[in-house]
Amino acid sequence: MDEQRRQAILQAVQGLKHQAKGDSGSKGEKGNSADNQGTVPNAPVTNEQAQSTPKTESGSKTDSGPEIKTESRPSSRPPSTAPTSRSVHPAPRRYGKRQLVVNGKRQKGNPVLKHIRDIPIEYESITPDFITGATSCVLFLSLDYHLIHPEYIYNRIAKLGKDFELRILMIKLAPDLGETKINDALKELTIHAMFSDFTVVVVWSDEEAARYLTYLKSQENASPTFIQGQTKDDYDSQLQDVVTTVRGVNRNDAMSLVSTCASFKNALAADTTSLSNIVGWGELKAKRFINATTEPFIQNKDYKMERR
Repeated sequence: MDEQRRQAILQAVQGLKHQAKGDSGSKGEKGNSADNQGTVPNAPVTNEQAQSTPKTESGSKTDSGPEIKTESRPSSRPPSTAPTSRSVHPAPRRYGKRQLVVNGKRQKGNPVLKHIRDIPIEYESITPDFITGATSCVLFLSLDYHLIHPEYIYNRIAKLGKDFELRILMIKLAPDLGETKINDALKELTIHAMFSDFTVVVVWSDEEAARYLTYLKSQENASPTFIQGQTKDDYDSQLQDVVTTVRGVNRNDAMSLVSTCASFKNALAADTTSLSNIVGWGELKAKRFINATTEPFIQNKDYKMERR
């Protein structure tokens, strides 16, 4: 009886030992798997482990290491310069309007404006003094002012440039200046205007200047045929127009010349005696005709028009 109890106790003790060994073996396998995965809890991180820890894309903390900062490199792609919205430029302004556009800075006190009554006036900041149409303008100049400030009008002409097709230089004369000063100044201004593609208009008073401005504005949309003369195609009419340019010779005289000489070529070769015998001519008309057809256009052959 005692022997059976002793063996039963021994078997129980051995069973407990086998159970204890099985538990320790399972714990060891679990520890090995944890070591293989590198996730041992509460294990301190060494410097070697921190250096070998891979960097993340966002530079945040890793599962088993401290925060590692990554350097962001600037993009090589240039920033976009495309506008966010389409820019709209205003259309260029055309001056084909009903009003006479006046330079408000320079001409607002000009006494010429008091005599403009048939068309409305509008003041604007413009380069010329007056805009009389979509493609025409006027620069106004008093001759007495020009003699004191000769550089003024030349600077205005240069600044205006080629902005308008028809550019007019309107010059108001001052009778008290004297004939010599007026002629010399007009000659100089006309030459400069010619080389600058300006048309010169000379006026004697404010009223006359106002009439020119009003007429230019009223004829803004007129057809070119309005100012074109009639062109004569037949030979007799053209010959009469040429011969009658001689002072004192009328159309009847021209017809007598053609009928007597048979051609204009023969008339040019005729002498004073032959021309004097033509009906209605006489010696005076003959001399005038010969002088007009033989004298040079410019008597001084050394004369040259210099560009200024």
